[in-house]
Amino acid sequence: MLARFTLAVLVSQLPNAIALKVKAENEKVVLDAAVHPDSWAVPTCPSMFVAIVSRPDNKDQRDHIREMWRKAGEEWGVVKAKFTLCSLPELPPAVYAEQQEHQDLIFMDCEEGYKNGVLTRKVEAAMQTYLDDFSDYDLFMKIDDDTFMSARRVCSLLSWRQSSGKDNLHVYMGVFAEGVHEAVLGKHFPNRDPSSPWYEPFEKFDGATYPVSAKGGPGYILGRPLVEHIIYRGIAETNELNNEDKAIGVWVDKLLQYESMPIDVVNIPGTDGYDEHYDSITTTGSYKKYPHFLHHHLAGSVIDCLYKVDAQHDPDAHIDHCFKPPP
Repeated sequence: MLARFTLAVLVSQLPNAIALKVKAENEKVVLDAAVHPDSWAVPTCPSMFVAIVSRPDNKDQRDHIREMWRKAGEEWGVVKAKFTLCSLPELPPAVYAEQQEHQDLIFMDCEEGYKNGVLTRKVEAAMQTYLDDFSDYDLFMKIDDDTFMSARRVCSLLSWRQSSGKDNLHVYMGVFAEGVHEAVLGKHFPNRDPSSPWYEPFEKFDGATYPVSAKGGPGYILGRPLVEHIIYRGIAETNELNNEDKAIGVWVDKLLQYESMPIDVVNIPGTDGYDEHYDSITTTGSYKKYPHFLHHHLAGSVIDCLYKVDAQHDPDAHIDHCFKPPP
C-alpha cells in the first residue's frame, strides 16, 4: 500500500533550515524546498495530546522532564502532556501521592512491559484514552519518557506544512530513518527467532516485510482522524503485533486499505540514540548544529539540559555540557 502514501521526507542537518524532500517513488518526481522559519517566533500549531510512556518506578525520570512538557505549549500552542501508566495488577501508593502532587499521570487498564505485545496494548490503551477524554485535541503523540523533544522545531515543521497548503490532520510523523544508512522506504524484515526481544510470530504478522513505520522510542504523531479509524474500526485490536513500532505501521497500512484518505508520512529529524547510529548522533558543538528534533535513549538530566538550551533561543549556545557525566 505504499503507493497511496504521500511521502514528505524531512532530511535536515541544519535545525534552522528544514530541507523538505517530497518524493513520489512511482512517478520518480522529486521536489526540493528549503524552509527558513523565524526560529524564535511564537508558533501556533494544531493542538496535541501527548501520551508519555513511563513506568510506575520511573519517578526520577519524570521529575527531570516535567518542566519540558509543562512548558511545551509555549513553543507550540495548545499541548496536553500526560504520563501514561498501567494500573494492572496494582500501583504502589507512591504513584498516587505523585499524582496528587502533579496531576499529570493517567492510569490505564493495562499491564506494564515490552515483550509479546504488552507495549502494543499499552499504546492502544493510550489511543483509547485520547479518544475518550482528550479528543478535542487535533493530534495524538506517543513518546517515551527518555526522549527529548524540541516542541519549537517540530512545530516549525508543521507551520511550514500549513503555509504550503498541506493537511496536518492526515499525518503519520516520526523518525522513520536516520543517518546515511537508513531510508524511509528501506525494507525491515520480521524477526522469527523466538529467543529475540524483537520476535514477531507468524500468527501476529505473516508478511515478508513490515510496512513503513516510525521508530517507537523517539515518538510518533498521528492526526485524530487516523486514530479514530484505527480504534473504532478495530484495526488495533485485530492487529496486535509483538513490536509496538511496527504495529503502528501495520495499523496505518490497514487503514489505507479500508479508507481512501491521503496520509502524509513525515520523517522528523531525530535519533533513537542507539550505538548503531553513533556516527550520526551529535552530542557536541552549538545548538544550531544539533540536528535532532527528537532524541531518544537519554537520562532525564540530559533531557532537562537540552530543554534549557533550546529555551534560550540562542543558536550559538553549546550542548557539550549536557552530555558530560556528572563529576
